[in-house]
Amino acid sequence: MKRIFLSCTLFIAMESFSQNTSEKISFSGGRSIVADSKDNLFVGLYDGMVKITPDGKSTIFISGNFFDFLTIDTDNNIYAIASRGNIIRKITPDGKVIKLAGLNYNYSIVDGPLATANFRSLDFIAIDKRGNLFVLDANDPKPDEKFSSNVNYKTFLIRKINKEGIVSTIKDAVSKEKIWVERPEGLGIDSSGNLYVSFSDQRCI
Repeated sequence: MKRIFLSCTLFIAMESFSQNTSEKISFSGGRSIVADSKDNLFVGLYDGMVKITPDGKSTIFISGNFFDFLTIDTDNNIYAIASRGNIIRKITPDGKVIKLAGLNYNYSIVDGPLATANFRSLDFIAIDKRGNLFVLDANDPKPDEKFSSNVNYKTFLIRKINKEGIVSTIKDAVSKEKIWVERPEGLGIDSSGNLYVSFSDQRCI
């Protein structure tokens, strides 16, 4: 029932304007949505973030920043991929925006501490109950592929940012090789920490 309610709320908000201000709010370019522990919705836009309260009131939560894919932790901190600058931002419940990871407009796959770690092209983000973040990052070549400076958004790696601020690349538990996923369309995680990736070409999870 809750999922149906959230979907309907988003649909209504996209067709209307703010109910508690005279300012028009456009949801054009919205790509991701999360809900906090108080059932407030947050929609990431090309030029900011909109908050929708449970009673349907829409307000501009943050303006002047690009927010693409979103996830939220148990303390209601929002984590957003800003693919335009290839960075990850943290947004506190009071609306403070902090750059968490990535080097602005620098595209490379580097593991290690947040101060020096980097990403090549971020897509999709999820967080587990322990506060570990997971992102999909294009496009490291497979062993049988040649490296290209142009990102083709076909092959992705799964990267992890733990609570201690260390970035790593997920590897297969048996082969110890990097896990590559091709043309993913979504990333999710359950309460046990299992990751789920949806694939467009194979039409499977």
